[in-house]
Amino acid sequence: MPPSVNIQSLHTFCSSESLINSDILGPKVSIHFKVLQHEFLVTTTNGGSETTPIGVRPPVMWPEHMFNIEFRYLLVPLVLETYIRDMLKQVEIPPSTIHEALIRHISTYAFHMASICGQRKSRFFDIFVGLNVQLVETMEEEDTDQELEESIMLMDMDGGFSLVPASTSSIEALEIKEFDDNIEEAEETCMICMDEFVRGIHVTKLPCSHFFHNECILTWLKNKNSCPLCRFAMPTEED
Repeated sequence: MPPSVNIQSLHTFCSSESLINSDILGPKVSIHFKVLQHEFLVTTTNGGSETTPIGVRPPVMWPEHMFNIEFRYLLVPLVLETYIRDMLKQVEIPPSTIHEALIRHISTYAFHMASICGQRKSRFFDIFVGLNVQLVETMEEEDTDQELEESIMLMDMDGGFSLVPASTSSIEALEIKEFDDNIEEAEETCMICMDEFVRGIHVTKLPCSHFFHNECILTWLKNKNSCPLCRFAMPTEED
C-alpha cells in the first residue's frame, strides 16, 4: 500500500466586486490547498506483496497553503500545469504521489473556473483544493509481537483504534448501496484500499455516512470497530 493522494473537494469563490481600470492584469487569483493526512499502520505478508491494515492514527489537518497566480497563466493549460506541479511540491505533498492525472484534474478545474469568473468580470476569485494524503507506516511480518503491541498502544494514546471487532449484528445491519452519481456524500475513493469507486459496484455505508468497498470494510470491522476515517465507534459484542 504505497503513499497516495486524492482530491477530496474543489470549489471556487468569485467576488461580486467587478474589475476596475487599474486591474490591467485581470482578476486577482489565489489558490488554496487544504490537506487532510491519514496515517495507516499495516503489516506485510508474502514477501511484501500483500498488506493488512491493523490501525490508523487520527486524521491531521495540515496548515493551509495559499498561492497567488496571475490570471493569464490560468488560461494556458501547459503553463498552468507547471504552476500547479510546483505548488504541490511547496505544500510538501510526497513526490511519489504527485501524478499527472492529479495535476491535470486540478488544472482543468482552475482553467474552467477562470473562464467563468473572467466572463463575470469578477475582480477577485479564490480556488480551494481539498486533498486527502494517505501515509503508510509498514511493519514487516517478522516484527515481534511486543513491537506491534507498543505501536497499537501509541495509537490508542493518540486517540486511534484498538483491535476490538464490531459486533456481528451491527455489521449485518449496515446499509449497502449501488455506487452511482446520486451518492453525493461518498468519497471518490475507498480509503482502505485506495481504489476508486466504479459505477455499479456495491458499497457499504457506515452510520457516520462514510462509504467503503464491501469487502474492505467487512475485513476492517472484523478486526476493529471504528470507522477508518472519523473513528466513529460501532457496537461490539461486549456492548
